Amino acid sequence: MSIEVDFEIIFNDVYDEAEKIVNDEPLTTKNVISLVTKIMQLVEKINGMDGEAKKALVIDVLVKVFETSNLDVETEESISNLIEYSLPDLIDTIIAASKHQFDLNSTVGDSSAIKRFLSYLNCSSCNCLRE
Repeated sequence: MSIEVDFEIIFNDVYDEAEKIVNDEPLTTKNVISLVTKIMQLVEKINGMDGEAKKALVIDVLVKVFETSNLDVETEESISNLIEYSLPDLIDTIIAASKHQFDLNSTVGDSSAIKRFLSYLNCSSCNCLRE
């Protein structure tokens, strides 16, 4: 059996699972990121594929789900733009976060990064910084 046939079988299996998810909750701009992470979880379990191949599989499956969905024009345009311009970087960011490659909640002393940022902006009207 060739690698191409294996990829087609894997693609169809992942797509079928993604379709089940979409059938429970139709694709919208509000849930597309959630769908991406669910597809990523499915693809993560596949052995014999490197990271770039898995990323391409996630994108290909999402594109097929998108193309077979009955969406209004505004939603279609928004999701199309997300897929075309943001999805590869979004996948990389999700993977980096899952591997703890950056820490959004890092602290210096007793101040969180968010508190330092708000202090920098001189958020005098914001009571959230006052303890």
